Amino acid sequence: NTVSITIFDTCGGTEISCFFNNGFIYGLQEATNYIMRVSEISTFAGEINFSLQAFENASNDECVDRETIVVNTTEALAYSIDSRTATESINASCENVNTDNLDVWYEFTMPVNGNVRVTNIPNTVSITIFDTCGGTEISCSFNNGFIYGLQEATNYIMRVSEISTFAGEVNFSLQAFETPTNDECETPQNIQVLQETTTVIPLDNRGATESIDASCDTVNTDNLDLWFSFTMPVNGSIEISNVSNTEGFSLFDECAGEELGCFYNDGSFFELINGNPYLLRV
Repeated sequence: NTVSITIFDTCGGTEISCFFNNGFIYGLQEATNYIMRVSEISTFAGEINFSLQAFENASNDECVDRETIVVNTTEALAYSIDSRTATESINASCENVNTDNLDVWYEFTMPVNGNVRVTNIPNTVSITIFDTCGGTEISCSFNNGFIYGLQEATNYIMRVSEISTFAGEVNFSLQAFETPTNDECETPQNIQVLQETTTVIPLDNRGATESIDASCDTVNTDNLDLWFSFTMPVNGSIEISNVSNTEGFSLFDECAGEELGCFYNDGSFFELINGNPYLLRV
C-alpha cells in the first residue's frame, strides 16, 4: 500500500485511473495502448514486484444485458461467474458504499409462490433482488440465505456482487420452495396427539417465513416457523423428541394469545387440559 499505479492514455495525457495497493483498472479498450506509471513513496523506496492480468468484460456486466437462468423446486441449480470480469453498476442497500462491489446480472421466473434459497456463496458475495432494472429493491444480503415472499410466474432481476478485494470465481446455487399452507397461525395444520402412540410429523420449513419471535428464539436470526393445531386427549403433558437443537417449539392457547412454553431440542409441555385446543409453532 506504499505503491501507486496510474494509467494514462498518452504521455502527458488524460489520467484514467490512480490507486494504491492491489486493485482493478476498469473499462480499458481492446487493442489500445496505455501508459502506466508505478510510483512508491520515497520513505519506503525499494524493490517493487507487481503482477498484471487482463479480464474480458462479462456479457452480463450490466442489468440491460442480464442472463436468463432457471430456478426450480426439484433441485438446487448451480451457476458460476468470475467477478474479476465485472464492474460496479450500483450499490445495493446492504453493501458498503466505500468499496467497489463488482456485479453481474441475471433474470429468473419464480415457479411457485414462496422462497428462493441461495447456497454455496461466501460472505464476500451479496445477492440483491429487484422487480425490474432500475426498479425497487426487494432483498439484499451477504452469504447464504433466503429471498422471501416471491410470486409465482413473476420475473425477478438478480444482481450478484463481490467486494473487489476478494474478486474471483463465484459459485452459487438457487432453489425455490413453495409457501406451506400452515405458514401462518391463522391456517394451522391439524395433527393428532395420541396417548399410547408417538405421532411422527414431517415438515420442510424452507418455504416458511418468520411469523413471530417466541420467548426462547434468538431475535437477530430468521426463525422460519410453521403452525400446527391439536386437541389434548388427556390432562397431562406432551413430549416432543427426535429433533435437533436448531428446532424450536412454542405452544399457545390461540393466535396472538398466551405463550404456554418454549424450548429448543427435545422437551415437553406440561399441565395441558383434556379437550382444549392448542397451537404449536415449530
